[in-house]
Amino acid sequence: MIPDFSGYLRPPAAPKGYHQMDGAAYHAFPAVNSTLLKPPTQAEMLHGKMQPPEASDSKPALVLGTLTHAVCLEPWKFGADEWEKHFALCPTGALDTKAAAAERKLNPGKLLVTPDLLDLAVRIRHEAIETNPDAIRYLSSPDGMKEATGIVWDPDFQCPRKMRVDYLPRNGAAFGNYLLDIKTTRKPLHEFEREAWKLGYYTQAAWYLDTHELMTGHRPDMWVWLVVTNTEPFMSALYFMRNIPRGHVLYNEASKLRQARERLGLDDSPRIGRLPAFLAAARETEALRADGLELDQTTMRRVWTAYEQAGVQEIY
Repeated sequence: MIPDFSGYLRPPAAPKGYHQMDGAAYHAFPAVNSTLLKPPTQAEMLHGKMQPPEASDSKPALVLGTLTHAVCLEPWKFGADEWEKHFALCPTGALDTKAAAAERKLNPGKLLVTPDLLDLAVRIRHEAIETNPDAIRYLSSPDGMKEATGIVWDPDFQCPRKMRVDYLPRNGAAFGNYLLDIKTTRKPLHEFEREAWKLGYYTQAAWYLDTHELMTGHRPDMWVWLVVTNTEPFMSALYFMRNIPRGHVLYNEASKLRQARERLGLDDSPRIGRLPAFLAAARETEALRADGLELDQTTMRRVWTAYEQAGVQEIY
């Protein structure tokens, strides 16, 4: 079934600004986000939009990722008198069994975990976070918001935009000078910079920084990744990307921020960026739907083109 893209082309129902919204509500809210724009072609964007959401509570790696975010942002949930309010122990060693599914139904709103995963998360907190004073400092803004959803209407591209930042530092009504995202990895920490480009983390960072400034009028100085290993030895490191303004001498062809912004279409570039490419295909889809055309995969492959604007690639 071809998705309805009309929600991506009109002002959002929620007011502009930051909100506390659970994961399910955030994913269901119709607005353009960085995940939608990470794939390089329109066809891949459409394919990703048509896939059912991946269950995050039946795969150990995804559950451990959720637990790692929790031990970084909400360590109080793991207290002796608290953890049973937020987590339920799986009756089996695997999270994808019938018994596990039954236990989830008995514990709505709780994350199903195994004792081993819970112990791993606590160890990650003790060994990777609490031994890193910089990590503690960047997670300790007096009024910091955790998993803050930002929503704004983009008057230039005529679309609603959304993002969900892991940690938003605040002090009263004032925003801090950075936005922070937590990433978990099984790889050595020194490989993160290469992985960040491969996995689209720069694209995400550029989108969040631009959306935050559009929404608030506040320009953060930098983007921060808190990278945590989820295999032994448990460690963490902070990686910073300066929010260099256009026109600055460092905002050049080598700048990862500039490259990511050009990928998205947020800067002037001879390439058609992913945001305008997505919106053009979405508008054409809704125009065809309004004309009563039956939308099938063949029609969509013509609308949602399967090649990048870059065209010819030369390999040496």
